[in-house]
Amino acid sequence: MEAAGHDRGGRGVGAAGTSRRRGTQGPTDEFRGSRWSERVPDVEAAVRGLTDRGVRFERYEGTPMATDEIGVFRQGGPPIAWFDDPAGNVLPVIALEE
Repeated sequence: MEAAGHDRGGRGVGAAGTSRRRGTQGPTDEFRGSRWSERVPDVEAAVRGLTDRGVRFERYEGTPMATDEIGVFRQGGPPIAWFDDPAGNVLPVIALEE
């Protein structure tokens, strides 16, 4: 997924109708987050597609941010899932705002 650019609010346009946003967000105090997110119309489909390509999504169990069996947090707000990039940054995939 390639971004076409960012506006002054940190939002950008990604491939296939996705939207990217820079910011800080994370599920735990130990979060190693980045200032990037990929916003997609269907988080579950994105997670399954990336998992099929070998991406491993973080699983948070026993925390207020517990994720489901595929790694999606669904306990409030838009669905979101986190994965590590090759540099060790934790990146979120989050539902587009409705």
